[in-house]
Amino acid sequence: MRKFLIIAVLFLFLTGCTHGTKTADLLFYDREKSAYVFDFEVKENEAFVPCEIFVTNNTSGELTFSMEGDFNEDYKNHLVSTRYVTACLKADPHDSYSLDTKGNQFTIAGNETKVYDVIFIGVYGGNNQKMDREPPHRIAFIIH
Repeated sequence: MRKFLIIAVLFLFLTGCTHGTKTADLLFYDREKSAYVFDFEVKENEAFVPCEIFVTNNTSGELTFSMEGDFNEDYKNHLVSTRYVTACLKADPHDSYSLDTKGNQFTIAGNETKVYDVIFIGVYGGNNQKMDREPPHRIAFIIH
């Protein structure tokens, strides 16, 4: 009985954790329209990769979210030290590396498609070479 209870609690915990983060139906990343904007830069042990990211909200309500780009090739090549890299808002559209004080939270209205000028910031992995001139292959959305 005790073993069954432990398994049931574990199952509820795991399904509850994954249910809250599933966003495939809520937000859509349009990689074809998105772009790698300028050359990356390395400053103070961080790699900065500016991009324009197109996102569509498939719900009727406003959503607040954060983004993590999948930089697997750059991770394998050691530009960044983690595969997923956090996106931050740009403060000035004319300055590719200026960060907004709002940090990494984005808002989108219901049924809207919006382009975000972002900078993906990751811990520098030691190799000052980007593998391609493409935006991230995938983006993980975290709904707040």
